[in-house]
Amino acid sequence: MEDASGVDLDWFWRGWFYDIQPVDIALDTVRVFTYGPGGEQAAADAPSFNWGGDDEDATFVSISSRRNKESNLRFLVDQDTSLRDFYYYYKPEKKQPSSTPAGAEPVRPPAKAKEVISADEAKKFEGKYYYELTFSNKGGLVTPVILQWNYADGTSEMEYINAYIWRKNENKFVKSFLKNKAVASIVVDPYKETADIDENNQSWPKGEVKINRFELFKSSRPNRRGSGNQAGNPMQKAKKNN
Repeated sequence: MEDASGVDLDWFWRGWFYDIQPVDIALDTVRVFTYGPGGEQAAADAPSFNWGGDDEDATFVSISSRRNKESNLRFLVDQDTSLRDFYYYYKPEKKQPSSTPAGAEPVRPPAKAKEVISADEAKKFEGKYYYELTFSNKGGLVTPVILQWNYADGTSEMEYINAYIWRKNENKFVKSFLKNKAVASIVVDPYKETADIDENNQSWPKGEVKINRFELFKSSRPNRRGSGNQAGNPMQKAKKNN
């Protein structure tokens, strides 16, 4: 592939053949800029220390389910309702949005020098939103970056950034986006296509800290002395309540 393309791809193949590092891409900071009339630049920082938002897992639909629905594929549980079990109807309890921890005073990064542009140039940017996103590769394995932009008007948009973005720096990159609408939230890899091992650093604003399934499984197993979480799974809890 390198001979045919004439491009050095060592930065890409290293993680796949010579290492065992996982995928863990973090959305570190989000900075928002708008341009006001008269060519003056108004900057509004939106760093990663903003907490809040809904629990993603409560309404998560996998990409496979989404594609099956779009292709009008019908499963046996849809054709024969008697096959539906407890977990077909089970919906996890939705957590309340968290608030900024008491006494927490996040430190904003120092303001950068603003570039002065003419009034004619500023007209092209009036009513638009300029987003500067900083990503870091905490896992080590380079991968495409998949973004879901959720706008304030309720619409959403998917955007794919090629893995080639990591070619000059495998640890970090900054990318800018020009949008016509205000963004309410950003989610990295919303359909879990890249097998990222940590979902707690993949969204803005920051939401509830999520416990992955492996950690949840370990916490529910009793240890050798018989202690552990005896609450049971959701189906066992439902039976006790009945």
